[in-house]
Amino acid sequence: MANPAAPVPIPVSALMKYVSIMMEDINGDHIYSNEKAILGYMPTNEHMVLLPGINYDGPPEMNMTTLGKLETVNTNLGPPGDDYRADNPYLVNPMITEITMVKLCLLNMRSLMSGTSPHKIEDALLISALRTRWLKLGCLFQSLADRAVQRDEVTYAKADDQIVLSRTEDDLMIADAAAYVAHLNFMSSEAGGKIMEWATTNAELVWNMTEHLMRSRGHHYKEDFSKMANTMYASSSPGNEAWPTAINMLLALRTAIHPFGIRALPVMAYHFIWHGKIGLGMVKRITGASNGFAAATTAYAGMSMISSEPWYAKYVATYENQIALLQYFAREMLNNRYAFHESASLYGITPIRHIMVNGISNSMADVDLAVSAIAPVLQGFIEWSKEFDKKSVTQTFTFAGAKVLERRAGANPIQVVRLKALLTTTIKLIEDAATSSEAITETFPMMKIEEK
Repeated sequence: MANPAAPVPIPVSALMKYVSIMMEDINGDHIYSNEKAILGYMPTNEHMVLLPGINYDGPPEMNMTTLGKLETVNTNLGPPGDDYRADNPYLVNPMITEITMVKLCLLNMRSLMSGTSPHKIEDALLISALRTRWLKLGCLFQSLADRAVQRDEVTYAKADDQIVLSRTEDDLMIADAAAYVAHLNFMSSEAGGKIMEWATTNAELVWNMTEHLMRSRGHHYKEDFSKMANTMYASSSPGNEAWPTAINMLLALRTAIHPFGIRALPVMAYHFIWHGKIGLGMVKRITGASNGFAAATTAYAGMSMISSEPWYAKYVATYENQIALLQYFAREMLNNRYAFHESASLYGITPIRHIMVNGISNSMADVDLAVSAIAPVLQGFIEWSKEFDKKSVTQTFTFAGAKVLERRAGANPIQVVRLKALLTTTIKLIEDAATSSEAITETFPMMKIEEK
């Protein structure tokens, strides 16, 4: 039997490359961090590059607890906000001039188009133009503590960089022209101009869209957010237009904004709203629930859906404790939206993970059990609504598309089926009523009307 061929040795450099990966702590730290998992990693070439010697600190001082309250958005809308706007101007950073904006774009484009996964020039300009506009608007907390970030994704260009040293447009054209002439030419082209125009026109809207996605979904952007993002954009964009197919949604909503951190998102979102820069469709969304509690808020809202049913009072009496906890929690959470967020520390605020009801401490697990107790009846209504929507030409139900209660309702599927059957029978009795009085009685049992 022939001796097997000797194995070809793996180069030591390649071997150590993979061994070094095995030596790393999970998620780049000593312990797993939910905040790091949510934020993800940005490769070095996607870090934001700043010019040295400029004070970029811009966001106004706002209390995160106050921002988390429902009524806060109304405090500075219209004339009542005149003092706020006087103290906190819109285009806040006078140090960022036109030539500075060009240099910032060039520095970021150079970085974005380098590395092992370089961006194409169109995408590099989009990211750079949005970042430059946000810097001009004062969106960056310059200190890491104020930014409340897990890792710093901001770098500074070297003081002797030719772009940094340039003082005029002519300087830029001769500053290592071989490397930057393509960037400058594209910025000067019609295609490049359209990208910069879109970034300037939509920077505030993109910012507020990202704030909503992070608060309600726990991430800047993922592919399955595209339908939601399209709806938001169309509701508030100039002319209610659709998101342009030429603009990469991931790059605008995640890559471009990522280095600014999470705390700045609500601070500047309110700032833009109070300066009248955000359409009503997005203004309404600023009071939406925190990520991770959609089931609780849907259940809370769903209670009004069944409140007119003749059996509602007895139903409430049966599940009195669960409904009381759910209602109290929903009010508390909607008035502490950032403290209840699963990554509250990223907003620079102390997390809330327990609530006191009638002197008893309740955890989020207790809230989830309360949701599971009442979810089957609400899911039965939702299941019935889906079928009704298919048959109806004019009527639609707000909750027909809700899916968040399905898993919790699965603990009692028989009750889901019973409620669906009850509604079907109730509608049939109304449809089969011989007189209007009978129909009214079946519709509103508490208003029984005798025939004359």
